[in-house]
Amino acid sequence: MKKSKVLLISPALLALAGSAFATGHGPTFTLATPTLADGQFSSDTMLMTLTNENDTAFMTREIIGYGVTEDFQLNFAFPLSPVIDKLQDPPRTRMNALMGGFGDVEASAMWRFHSNAFDIGKRFESTLLLGGSLPTDERRGGVGVGPSLNIAAVTGYVSRDWYAWGGAGFQYYFEHDGDRLGELPYLTAAVAYRPAFFREAGRPDIRVFVESIAEFPRRDVVDGTDNADSGGEQVLVGPSILALKGPFGLSAGALFPVQQDFDGDRAEEDFRFNFTFTYWF
Repeated sequence: MKKSKVLLISPALLALAGSAFATGHGPTFTLATPTLADGQFSSDTMLMTLTNENDTAFMTREIIGYGVTEDFQLNFAFPLSPVIDKLQDPPRTRMNALMGGFGDVEASAMWRFHSNAFDIGKRFESTLLLGGSLPTDERRGGVGVGPSLNIAAVTGYVSRDWYAWGGAGFQYYFEHDGDRLGELPYLTAAVAYRPAFFREAGRPDIRVFVESIAEFPRRDVVDGTDNADSGGEQVLVGPSILALKGPFGLSAGALFPVQQDFDGDRAEEDFRFNFTFTYWF
């Protein structure tokens, strides 16, 4: 995630600065290809809410990132405080591409293994994500919580004005005291546009997104038996916005369900919201 440059000394550098998002910051919720610059750190401080038909949960989280190289990044995500007003039956979901479920502490690595710059300021690229998490709670929705592994891949197109990513992932929870949270296969997609006004030097770098997540949580296992009140699928879609200026970034977005089909008597989700303050150093 390279800092914005306001001193542009040639058209070539202008094109490079305009495409800095390729090595900058991604969408609010979904998988994306950007990685940090070599030797750079980032801090993402997040305020999140998730509301279903019964309850609302509020969470504060932190993600610390480090660019080992310009194509390889390490991340560490953790709660800043306990979940406020916990949901009785939290959904099997990832609240952010670099973040595990409710109450998880997660370490991950990103490797941008492919990048094809086919024109000035335009390229296709692909990134792999591998992470592992530990829970901070013993039980979640009445089910014992164990560690988990998450693997995902994402590919996309980036330019000075348009961006698009599509990705897929799989999170697996290990057994804890005879229980096991269901696996989570998921798909994500995001499209972004950068208006011409914000491509000019000295102005804030602002992009607007449409993001989408499809989740297919499998059934939990309780005392060795599948829980009929778990599992199903849902698709969420919503807008988000990203603003970058120097070493600072602000992003905010919301997702709303457009399709839900849960097994048993599980509360349906109403919406989720994320506000993030980012600092690069």
